[in-house]
Amino acid sequence: MTKKQINKVFDKQIKVDEKFKIHKQLFNLTFDFSMDDWRFIRTEKYWQTIDKLPYDAKKEYTLKCVEYYLNNFR
Repeated sequence: MTKKQINKVFDKQIKVDEKFKIHKQLFNLTFDFSMDDWRFIRTEKYWQTIDKLPYDAKKEYTLKCVEYYLNNFR
């Protein structure tokens, strides 16, 4: 599947449930991430924080971390 096709699937999912917006955002922001990009974000502090959060909050926290990384380090 192409990125465009995957985004169309997300759009269909979002029509059913708005929670998929964050999944689409994460997908698009991290589409070209390398393993090093993820290693930079997923520090020990990241894992300690995310382990304490409920599922939906985990996605929000990850999105915030990704946005911070993109705005400050990439």
